[in-house]
Amino acid sequence: MLFLLYVFVLARPRAATDKNSGLLREYAHRGLYGGDIPENSLAAFERAIKEGTGIELDVQLSSDGEVFVFHDSNVNRMTGCDRAFCSMTAEEIKSLRLSDTDEKIPLFTDVLKLINGQVPVLVELKGENLDTSLCDKVAPILNDYRGPYLVESFNPFLINKIKKLVQGVTAGQLYTNVYKDQKKYNPVTFLLTLMAFNIVSRPDFIAYNKEYRKSFPVLLTTKFFRAAKFVWTVTDDDELSFAREHGEYAIFERIRTDRSFSSAYFAGGCFWCITPDFKEKGGVLNVIAGFSGGDEINPSYSDVKHQKTGHRETIKVDYDSRIVSFSELFDVFLANVDPFDDKGQYIDRGHSYTLALYFSAPEEERIAHEKISELEKNSGRKVYISIEPLKNFYEAGKEHQDYYLKHPEEFACELVNSGRKKNKNS
Repeated sequence: MLFLLYVFVLARPRAATDKNSGLLREYAHRGLYGGDIPENSLAAFERAIKEGTGIELDVQLSSDGEVFVFHDSNVNRMTGCDRAFCSMTAEEIKSLRLSDTDEKIPLFTDVLKLINGQVPVLVELKGENLDTSLCDKVAPILNDYRGPYLVESFNPFLINKIKKLVQGVTAGQLYTNVYKDQKKYNPVTFLLTLMAFNIVSRPDFIAYNKEYRKSFPVLLTTKFFRAAKFVWTVTDDDELSFAREHGEYAIFERIRTDRSFSSAYFAGGCFWCITPDFKEKGGVLNVIAGFSGGDEINPSYSDVKHQKTGHRETIKVDYDSRIVSFSELFDVFLANVDPFDDKGQYIDRGHSYTLALYFSAPEEERIAHEKISELEKNSGRKVYISIEPLKNFYEAGKEHQDYYLKHPEEFACELVNSGRKKNKNS
């Protein structure tokens, strides 16, 4: 009975499926640092933005309640000043330099201002006790931020608190074998090692130490309960390849990957119908059918179809920007839709079938506006494509993925009956 209580109540994550697949990707640990660029610095974050990778960072409070981006509990390793971070005022912290460079310890608000939604952010909440005041300071900042982000912490009480303060946040439990690593043999570390405090945090994903990926708590939460799995810290190409092969999202450091992986989000009416041309485009790695734009978490296909959630049927296009550009993908999008229809697409009517681009970078927004302006000028007609910042993406069920390959005859009929095939041929 105790074992069943542990399995089905204590260690169980909140979500059995991926909550927001738009955030499930690889993240640069403390930014892309190395050489003369220190960790958790604006320079490290700017470098990650240029390479298009997600950013993992750490936040904690100064003694007077300002939220800074810094990892260690003592600032000595990074600054040469032997003091506890939490004992220092904001002004004292701002006076320090990171690793003998001109880089300073940045405020969390300044980091988010720099990132500005261009790449997703993975925020680690620092704290090892029951004090959750960090969440009270971080929550207003996250609520005002319009870019994509998710949070994580070793402390389940911080996760519990931030989820109460930031509605709909994707939050994960950081995991290592505390009992073994810290050699603190007491009931608390034992329960942390078992992930028994998941009953408090109810995480959406598990971010685990790579040394313990085969431990029972990790296998239970990620395989049995299907929580999304992040692994840290990946430090070479072999480890990165292993993580990708096993469906893990790597939190990596000191790897110059010259990353070119990007994702674009298009709402083009029936998501079955616009998938094939994207899949066949050179440089496209994957196309996932799902839903974007509404407020409901994990909406059902039926509710979206019947206009109950505010979402649109949307595809997520993963692509290699070295081979195909976003501009080219937008052209594929335009070739597959009727951009002059403001009520839906072909036979499918209603908001959930209207057109939209959900952009995750300012460059995508700029290109889309330019393409639409050019089309309106050339056609003399109004184009109805909404351009909105990406705030969520929920993957549709397996039966909706690659529908044209699984049901070729039904799909052929769908193209003809909807009027799409005639429009494309003309």
